[in-house]
Amino acid sequence: MDRRAFIAGLSGTGALAAGGALLPGCALGAAGDQINVVEAFGFVGDGRTDNYAAFQLLAAHANRNRGGNYLFPPGTYYVHRYRDAASHRREPGAVVNGEYEHCDGLTFSGHGAKIVLNGRFHRGQGDSKYNAMYMPFTFGFCRNIRIAGFEMDGGVRQATRDVSTWESFSHLISLSGCTNVVLEDLNLHHSLTDGLLLYFARPGPGRVALACRNVVMNRVACRYNARGGFAPLQVHGLVCTDCDFSYNGFDLGKYVAHAPGFGVDVEPDAIKPDIDILTGNLEFRRCKFNENVSAFLACYPRRYEGYLRIIDCSSTNRRRAQNHMLLAWPGALIEGGVHDSGDGAIYLSWQGDAGDTGGDITLRSTEIRSSAGYGLFHPHDGHLVTLDRVKIVGTHTGAAEAGWVLAFHGDPGGGRKNRITGCDVFIPAARKFGTAPYDFEVTLRHTISQNNHFRTNLRTGGGAYFVTEYGPGAVSRGDRFSPADSFRPG
Repeated sequence: MDRRAFIAGLSGTGALAAGGALLPGCALGAAGDQINVVEAFGFVGDGRTDNYAAFQLLAAHANRNRGGNYLFPPGTYYVHRYRDAASHRREPGAVVNGEYEHCDGLTFSGHGAKIVLNGRFHRGQGDSKYNAMYMPFTFGFCRNIRIAGFEMDGGVRQATRDVSTWESFSHLISLSGCTNVVLEDLNLHHSLTDGLLLYFARPGPGRVALACRNVVMNRVACRYNARGGFAPLQVHGLVCTDCDFSYNGFDLGKYVAHAPGFGVDVEPDAIKPDIDILTGNLEFRRCKFNENVSAFLACYPRRYEGYLRIIDCSSTNRRRAQNHMLLAWPGALIEGGVHDSGDGAIYLSWQGDAGDTGGDITLRSTEIRSSAGYGLFHPHDGHLVTLDRVKIVGTHTGAAEAGWVLAFHGDPGGGRKNRITGCDVFIPAARKFGTAPYDFEVTLRHTISQNNHFRTNLRTGGGAYFVTEYGPGAVSRGDRFSPADSFRPG
């Protein structure tokens, strides 16, 4: 995906203002007063009337006033028009997204309001590849934004596409280069791409791009979207609390999901000096990442700064997805909660090399469950991983399900060693090759393993046992194995 191709730059609000005038006789009140969008701009919440023109009037008014406080009364606000050209094109009569630029102080309140977008179109080759839903809320260079209380349906269940057609710039809410943002009590679902995007914006040709800053999300749900739930690609300072990023890549009608079908995807595009600040200082508390094609992705080493914290969160994977979590973030912490990787794996390194010796990835006081393939896997060099009091549980029951519950292969480099301390690891007897007397279950290389308890319900009758391999650069201190004769050194 080349996001630069469809977010090459913000278009400016001139096209909006030129076509936007307030409805006659509307009294909008003094600056800061809450404006009822039904009374002021002619919105109709009957679920049938096309509100495209009303959304454009709203955007034009906010841009002229560089802000505003807008109320959507309860109702269903339908938009029939959809885009049929690239988002940066401005031919006469073209559908233009609801664009807000250079505003300072914007509030949209919609408790009981639902926005429904028309997805009855096909995306194929030629011009039809540009077909995309209308985007009511796209923000660039704005400050002090609050959006609260909306449900938004992107209409993907009515759309179709050729499998070879890539995703479009189609997010239910998009913010680029924005600062001080609060998003609360939102339900963003069935977008053609992502429910929510945080990105950069460039003030002009050759200018340094600006990332988003200081974003707070409370009780935001991003579910059943075609490419993913939430894409915090270019943002420094993000706190998500009690949010739900689940079921993305599923329940799309005839539309085919776009890879990678993530709950959350942190893949920064811009790096210094091309951007003012790198993505970093992200925190997720009591959030859910359930039943996505991929739960959480944080890729591209050296494009981050600061921390990534996943605290008291939960994730499940029962749909046989291979990649549950991919982490390559020096400074990442997973603490508390339960993460069930199912048939997938939690990759504690992704990309990287032995020369990349920055930071570490830590799991602390959390529970990891897995049923096939790998549970916790550290395959790539250059990343230092610490497990502290982690409970690791194999939950598989089929004899053919074989692999590793815990496998550390990567060399952190620089003489460093991974550390696994005080962990409780359970390996079920079912985790056996059907034709071999044993299976490699714990493989630790370049690792200090200390005071861990490895348990199994396997009995050694018939010569069955597990192999525990302490490979190159590994040290075991005070590890226990129960029953002892079910584990043998590799």
